[in-house]
Amino acid sequence: GRVEKYFFGTPPTGQTVDKSTFIEGVFSMGIVIIFGLVALLAGFGTISALKNKNFLGVLFGLGSFLVFGWFAVMTFINSGYPAM
Repeated sequence: GRVEKYFFGTPPTGQTVDKSTFIEGVFSMGIVIIFGLVALLAGFGTISALKNKNFLGVLFGLGSFLVFGWFAVMTFINSGYPAM
């Protein structure tokens, strides 16, 4: 069938969840996991750069940690946990 996406607002009532909606939910959870792992690695890199007194590394590591951590949290809040 036809795939309709509702970016602003909710779909009309009575619509069933089809395969594309399920795949989209699983895909967004994969994005959350990847963003979370990148944020963790950036956090470890920031700590390592602090120990080595590498201030440019601290700047980029902290920036990456904040951006990817924010993306991970907001994607999880927006998508929620997919119903399996």
